[in-house]
Amino acid sequence: MTTSPFSCVPHHTLLLLAPEFWSVNPSYTEKVDVYACGLIFWEIMTWGTCGYPYQDYSEHELYEAVKYHDARPPISQLTSIYPRNLLVLIMEMWETNPSLRPSMNHVVERLSTYLT
Repeated sequence: MTTSPFSCVPHHTLLLLAPEFWSVNPSYTEKVDVYACGLIFWEIMTWGTCGYPYQDYSEHELYEAVKYHDARPPISQLTSIYPRNLLVLIMEMWETNPSLRPSMNHVVERLSTYLT
């Protein structure tokens, strides 16, 4: 019987894992948190009306969708509510390639300009 390397990780935590973390020997960087923060922003901005990102996926479906098919929560329902620059920032935070994601310092700087 094989067990998942994530078998001791609560399912709600798996929902926030960045694509690069779904590997045999994942390495943690700040960009993993940037990705998760983008998902949490999406949850907040949808006011819970869409539930959690990927909530209906099994662990295997989640792995396949995020790692190999670039699945991300839908942004389209937010375009009439929030400024485009904020939605672009969130999509940048979800970049598949971690080196293309902004740093958290950059996220904070950009959010600060949107709020002033």
